[in-house]
Amino acid sequence: TPTLPWIRLQRARAAAMAARYTDARALLEQASYSLAAQGNTVGEAHLALVEAQVQLAAGDTTALEVAARAADAFDRLGLARAHAAARVVHADALRAAGHHDAAIAACVAALVHAGPQTRVQAWAVRGEALLASNQLEPAKAAFDTAIDAFEALRQRVPGDELRRAFVSDVMRPYRRRLAIALDDATRDAACPEPRRRVAVEDAFGWLERFKARALAERSAGTRTEGSDDRSEGLRMRLDWIHRRQQEQLEADGTT
Repeated sequence: TPTLPWIRLQRARAAAMAARYTDARALLEQASYSLAAQGNTVGEAHLALVEAQVQLAAGDTTALEVAARAADAFDRLGLARAHAAARVVHADALRAAGHHDAAIAACVAALVHAGPQTRVQAWAVRGEALLASNQLEPAKAAFDTAIDAFEALRQRVPGDELRRAFVSDVMRPYRRRLAIALDDATRDAACPEPRRRVAVEDAFGWLERFKARALAERSAGTRTEGSDDRSEGLRMRLDWIHRRQQEQLEADGTT
């Protein structure tokens, strides 16, 4: 039936979210035969997009080429929002390949026509590329924008629909932002008050925000990649920073 390939594309996304990449590729192959038989060029462009997402999630370097092909196909079809979505996947593949400046530029270009879900992903990928380029403050701003956009979207879009939109881990910008806050707290632990207190409080705040979002996403069935184990480790690291801060305060005679 005409709808069967689209069902298989959605199932391929779901398989990739569950890290069942062999199943995802098998479903993509089945969808490919059906779409080719139908002569469905729009469907084939979406097939290339989902294939690139699956390959990127699996760490397959061919995602770069396939994402570029999907973006070109959507551009020829005049589908601006789909083209933007494919450009963000291509940007993420560029980032994964170490082409950080190109990834940043691709995200900026994609934002022009991006829909709400693509905007979240564009800002998250941009943050990753900026962080890899050691541009810390712009990376913070990009992750903050991604998080704010995601939380606004979460209030408007049903959980199942939003979950299907993301093959990548939705917690990634939260995790990166928390890691940056922890690094700041570690670095500022030897600094005078009140700077070190502000850094530690900011890190604790991001930990609580991370845990709250991870709990909400887990309850909704969203992929969160071991948030429980990671949050416990982060809590231990923060406790160590806090103890060190207290020791320094006592040594300074300020307690």
